[in-house]
Amino acid sequence: MVLVDRSAWIEWLIGSPTGGIVAADLPSRGQWLVPTIVQLELAKWLTREVGEEKADQVIAFTETCLVVDLTPGLRCQRQICVRDTSWRQRRPSFTRRHSSMVPSC
Repeated sequence: MVLVDRSAWIEWLIGSPTGGIVAADLPSRGQWLVPTIVQLELAKWLTREVGEEKADQVIAFTETCLVVDLTPGLRCQRQICVRDTSWRQRRPSFTRRHSSMVPSC
């Protein structure tokens, strides 16, 4: 099972070069762990960036994965995290022009 960090989700959703690298490591939905805190963080970010309707679509996608509470007992084989936030300086603000963004596996 793979836990995908919020920053990796965002990179994947915006289609950045880092997101392309992340996409190669994304697991199947049956192996994709989505902590409830990641759902909350994604919902807030997506609502701000692309609106509530698109946010609902992405959160519905997360519901097809394995939603779990993030607890100290949670163990994963690996974790996909993106710590480099320098894309924020390289890219213009994420705007509603990306409103067609809906994840697919």
